[in-house]
Amino acid sequence: MKLKAFLTRRRYLVKIASTCIIFLLVPCMVALGLFLGVARGQLESANEEYYHNTTSMFCAYFQSKLYDMRKLANQISLDSRENGNTAYALSRIQPEVNEYYYWNALQALRTLENTAQYPLGVYYYETGAVLYNACKYTVEGVCDFLYKDAASGAELSAFFREAAESNVGYFSDGKTLLVSMPVRLGAARLDALIFYILDASALDVAQFAAAGAYNAQFSIYAPDSRLLLSSAGANATVLENVADGARIRRIERAGQSQTAFLLENGGLYFAAIVPLDAMQQSLYTFYSSMQLALLLAIFSVVLLGIAMVYVNYRPIQKMADHFPADDGSTDELGGIVRYVERIQSEMNERNLALMDLLLGNMLSGAPIPSREMERLGLPEKGWYCVTCVRGGALRWAERAALAEGVRERFAAKMYITDIVGSGETVMISLLPAADGQGFSAFVRDWLEANVPGTLSVRTGPVVPSANEIRRSYEACADPAAQRKNTGENVLALRDAVLEFIESNYANPELCQVMVADHFGLSTYSLSRLFKNHVGAGFSEYVNARRIRAAKSLLCEGDKSVAEIASLVGIANANYFSRLFKAETGLPPLKFREEHGRAGKG
Repeated sequence: MKLKAFLTRRRYLVKIASTCIIFLLVPCMVALGLFLGVARGQLESANEEYYHNTTSMFCAYFQSKLYDMRKLANQISLDSRENGNTAYALSRIQPEVNEYYYWNALQALRTLENTAQYPLGVYYYETGAVLYNACKYTVEGVCDFLYKDAASGAELSAFFREAAESNVGYFSDGKTLLVSMPVRLGAARLDALIFYILDASALDVAQFAAAGAYNAQFSIYAPDSRLLLSSAGANATVLENVADGARIRRIERAGQSQTAFLLENGGLYFAAIVPLDAMQQSLYTFYSSMQLALLLAIFSVVLLGIAMVYVNYRPIQKMADHFPADDGSTDELGGIVRYVERIQSEMNERNLALMDLLLGNMLSGAPIPSREMERLGLPEKGWYCVTCVRGGALRWAERAALAEGVRERFAAKMYITDIVGSGETVMISLLPAADGQGFSAFVRDWLEANVPGTLSVRTGPVVPSANEIRRSYEACADPAAQRKNTGENVLALRDAVLEFIESNYANPELCQVMVADHFGLSTYSLSRLFKNHVGAGFSEYVNARRIRAAKSLLCEGDKSVAEIASLVGIANANYFSRLFKAETGLPPLKFREEHGRAGKG
């Protein structure tokens, strides 16, 4: 109940806070969310592009090594034809004469390995001998040495035979790669194979596996999906169907998600296989930064919203605390409006009383008691004069502008009203000095410049007391106008005003000023007309007429409270409900339940 009462009293605060959340915080959150989504997509695309480029760099790196191998093999072939070159010994293989020639060839091979980047070997087709690692082997022997599997010697022999038909051949068990290149040695053009031995250590991937690719695997595959070599050695992830055309693959290995980026070049397939956490590391770093930025942005927006609420609500709160609603049933603005209405009513009553005293003395010479002058703030001794205007009707705005002009020009106070039914406007002025130099001329010139029609403006003499106003009035009044101030004229005016209200009560702009301007009256004269000849105040009468119309609409139809309020000329549905309850004792919907057709049935 306490919370409900608080929310009722601070309804305007809730509205401001809700508006800030809806129109400030929510759009910012949505915009930031969209930004993060777009940024994530762009970052993922950039990551993929990065790893594709890294795979291309690995491919170019390996192709450059093959080029160097081919170049060295060709150079060995050329050098073997000239006596005096180191490679010449490789062509002097005559085992039927002397095994010593193998020794010379092994020594030459050891020297040439210093030039090559990788271990180097030679296979001779004529003898089936293999020179490698400073030793002479059979094919089975070298297979056992390299792959620890002499049984694979038949496969290696078949590979050596087939390798003579291709520029480059590849033989591998997935961990050690043999790269062969056919050559002819010496002047005799001995058929042979120069081969290189590569393992995981032969791949220097650190030069392009920077930043996010530092823990990636770089592998080479044959078109039949055989793994030829991998930087991961025995721990390499093996791909299947590498020739199916997919550039990116998502794979699972030992419970770990990986992404493979494939590229085909020169009959080989090159792959960069990246653990998913490595790819997501940059995303995580990005999101960590963005989360911090997002939190700061949200915090800033919240602070901005609080500041906006504080700046906009603080004046309202001060006024609401100073002018609280009596029953606590309305919000801050409602309490302020009620207080303003009460103050306005008191001021109207005070002005009415003041004008009554001034007019009473002016028209009939009734004395103004000193006690009443003091209560109403009217000086007993002062300089008063009366101005009578005929021939034009002054609207409320013109009356206010003239009074303000007199205040600024002469530091004087002017009360403007009408003699109801006579067509004469009377201005009672309180001047700061007896001479009032230029006052009457200023009033006449202002009226002629701002009020249409042919005006008759007459100003009476300045008198030294409020109780002598009648003397100033008699000097400038039109006797014919006084004779028109009859009861019949006043009643006719009353009927015209009531008829006008009946035709316009549904207009939300209907107010005392509007009616007074329509009939050329002051608001004082209109108020007095209602009080003396209608028996109710203007606002009271208009509200009662609107509520009477609202009762009929509630009983006869099913329109909402807001629609009915609009139809009877009240724009604010809450104000209408409060007014209706004050008039009838029931809220609108409760009144419909008890007095409507459904209630009667």
